[in-house]
Amino acid sequence: MNVKVGIVGAGRMGKRHGEILKRIPEVEIAGVCDIKEEKSKELSRELNTEAFENLKDMIKNTIPDAIWLCTPADVHTENVIECLNENI
Repeated sequence: MNVKVGIVGAGRMGKRHGEILKRIPEVEIAGVCDIKEEKSKELSRELNTEAFENLKDMIKNTIPDAIWLCTPADVHTENVIECLNENI
């Protein structure tokens, strides 16, 4: 059984975690989102997935099983609340 994972944050941590997740056969990277559009597009190309500008759009369009938060700690709460609101 594969697990669809959405990555939030396309900076240094998003890139590093994405590289690791990509190597796990049971993980499908459903999408990447970042508030900086160019960063999400760049990482999505590297991970061969879709890019999104916000978490809500990524969740609605990819229906991930899990969200991998790679954002600065001060926005984790905001991201978790958004995931809960979208039933993730």
